[in-house]
Amino acid sequence: MIKLHSLPIRNQLLLIVLIAALPAAGIMFYSGIEQRAKDVIDAQAETQKLAAIIASGQRTRIASAEQLLTTLAQLPDVKKHHPSWVGPFLSSLLKFHTRYSNIFITDKSGAVWASAVPMEGRVNVSDRRYFKNALASGQLASGEYLISRFTQKPVLTLAYPYKDEKDSIAGVIVLGFDLDYYKYLIGDTELAGGKGFLLLDHRGVILTRSINPEPFIGRPFDQEQFRTMQQGPDEGSGLMEKGLDGQKRLFAYSKQRLTGEQVPYLYIRTSIPVKTVLSASTKHLITNLGLFALFFLMALLLAWFIGKRSIVDRIALLETASRKMAGGDLQARVADHVQGAELGSLGRSFDHMALQLYERERDKSKLIDELQQALATIKTLQGILPICSSCKKIRNDDGLWTQLEIYIREHSEAEFSHGLCTDCATKLYPDMFKKKEER
Repeated sequence: MIKLHSLPIRNQLLLIVLIAALPAAGIMFYSGIEQRAKDVIDAQAETQKLAAIIASGQRTRIASAEQLLTTLAQLPDVKKHHPSWVGPFLSSLLKFHTRYSNIFITDKSGAVWASAVPMEGRVNVSDRRYFKNALASGQLASGEYLISRFTQKPVLTLAYPYKDEKDSIAGVIVLGFDLDYYKYLIGDTELAGGKGFLLLDHRGVILTRSINPEPFIGRPFDQEQFRTMQQGPDEGSGLMEKGLDGQKRLFAYSKQRLTGEQVPYLYIRTSIPVKTVLSASTKHLITNLGLFALFFLMALLLAWFIGKRSIVDRIALLETASRKMAGGDLQARVADHVQGAELGSLGRSFDHMALQLYERERDKSKLIDELQQALATIKTLQGILPICSSCKKIRNDDGLWTQLEIYIREHSEAEFSHGLCTDCATKLYPDMFKKKEER
């Protein structure tokens, strides 16, 4: 493992900048995650709100349809089975209620005896769920997705039993909702941002959807997801890994029941792509991280520049001066080039050290010279000299015998002037010294 103190100073400075920037990056990233979580919560609320709007509208339509059916059930001509009057009346009524695909009336056997949409031959609906439930419950009953035997179009039906003059159930009045009408349930404003809705019958068959409905109408919805709604509360929300469009979506749903029915006749499901929900916060986070990265890079470059100019270059001067000093150049100085703060103080200390080393070296050299001179003097004056006891010649370092005065002159600064002492002069020139004594 690399120890921090072994890293180059510039790398340590960059590491310090990185450590200083980490908290800011962490806070920014955490804020981005928090914003994304908030966006998800807000989107869930929006899908629930959209489901509530559609459910409220559907309840209003059901109430209106029930009122119409109960009113028709009270008409005398309906009770007496007068198709010649009821048929044209239903046709004129349908023109004012374009949301309905058809209104027709059956007898107790399921045979249709009056219809707003003209019939081709005889039509019997005794096999339909709405017919069976209306007769069994004696009240408003729901149907399911089916293809109308009158219009050959997908419809969702309601049925209401009517009674004859003897107050016995004589048949049912049936009203079909045109599924195309559901396209216009919600305006573009509510569906902005990729939001959509899906309507399912009690079996999980798709009745319609807000986005490209035609390829999906009449097809069964994902059974696992439908089972989750069936087993869940009347209103709920969650995350759908893969919607009909292949995208991950947040969804909400609402179950709709008629009074007296246990099984919901309609499931309203709204959703919004997770990608759309998170796009704004993701873009904001990426923008912030991009700006942070830019400023962080600028901080790194600035730290690198300051580190080079203020520390590395000045330390390089100290290093160069140290090498010169190690090479014997005791005149190297750095204080004029390394100024300010701790490195300036170090530069002055370096110059002071260099000056002291120079003075000590100078004093040392002087002392060595003096010692060498003293040593030479001691050797010349006090050394033991091999000298001939007869002729007084001295043996030199090469083993040669040389005259005393020559040896001394070669090994000292002494010079000789030749003369004769009295004894030698008397001995050499006796006659001259004899005459001198006689005088």
